[in-house]
Amino acid sequence: MRMPITGVINVSWSEFMKIIDALDGVDIDITENMLENKVEGEHAYGLVPVLESQNAIYNLNDSFDMSPGKQHLNGNKALSYVRLRYVYSGSSNSDVERTERIREFCISLIKQKNTDLFKLCTPETVRSVFQGTYSSLSEDELCDLVDQLTQLPSPENTGTLPYDYHNYVTDDNQLCIAVDGRNEDRLELQAKKVICK
Repeated sequence: MRMPITGVINVSWSEFMKIIDALDGVDIDITENMLENKVEGEHAYGLVPVLESQNAIYNLNDSFDMSPGKQHLNGNKALSYVRLRYVYSGSSNSDVERTERIREFCISLIKQKNTDLFKLCTPETVRSVFQGTYSSLSEDELCDLVDQLTQLPSPENTGTLPYDYHNYVTDDNQLCIAVDGRNEDRLELQAKKVICK
C-alpha cells in the first residue's frame, strides 16, 4: 500500500521566518564547522555567508554567536540553517548530511510543541501565522494536523539513512540518495515507522 499525499503546504522563505518567529524560535546545536565563513566560486561554505545573503535580501542585521554549541535561532537564522548546503571542513557535504540537519531541525521544533501557538491553535491563529502561505488544506484541517502533532511522542533523530540505499555520487563528489523505484518501498517503510510509533 502506497502512502498517499493528501495535501500540500507551500511556504516561502519570508513565511518560513514568520512561522519560526511565531513559535519563538528554535534551539539548535551549531558546530564549529558550520560557523566557517568561506566562499569559493559559486559555493558558500558555512552558515555565515548564507545568513549574510538573507540579511541583504530582507534588510536584516542578524548574526550567529561564533561559539559552537546550542543556539536559539530566530526565523532568519533558522532559515539559514535549513538552507545550509556546504560545510568547508570535516564534512562530505552530502545530501545525507543535509537531510540529517533538516531532521534535527524538525525534531527540535516538534519538541517545542507545548508552546502557546500549539496549545491555542485556532483558525484565527492559523490564518495569522500562515498568512501568505499556500495550502490545499483548510484552516480546520491545519488545526487538526497541529493537534495530531501534540499527541506524538517526542521524536529522536536516529541518524542518517543507511548507506545501502540506492545512492549515487554527483560530478563534484557529493553523496546523494536516489529517490526512485529501487528505494521507494524502503523509504515508505521508514516513514511509516517514524509516523506510526
